[in-house]
Amino acid sequence: MRDIKYIVVEDPNSGYLFAILFNGMISHVDMVPKKYKCISGGFCTIDTVLILTDSVKVFGKAESLGLNSRSEDARLIYHTLSRTLLF
Repeated sequence: MRDIKYIVVEDPNSGYLFAILFNGMISHVDMVPKKYKCISGGFCTIDTVLILTDSVKVFGKAESLGLNSRSEDARLIYHTLSRTLLF
């Protein structure tokens, strides 16, 4: 398992929510795309041996954004990763 930073943002045109995962050396605030609304952020652990819905855990907060992680972010991260790995 490994801790990774993440944010969840909302596309201003479609309203679609998606997760952006990134290295811990980068500040959360630096990863928010221009014109996108940041919904939540924090840290996640991913069991890389077996990617299942419950293999993603979220915790903490994005202090630079003043936003907390949300339990539903784990499912969004899982779906982001599974689409990336399958297609």
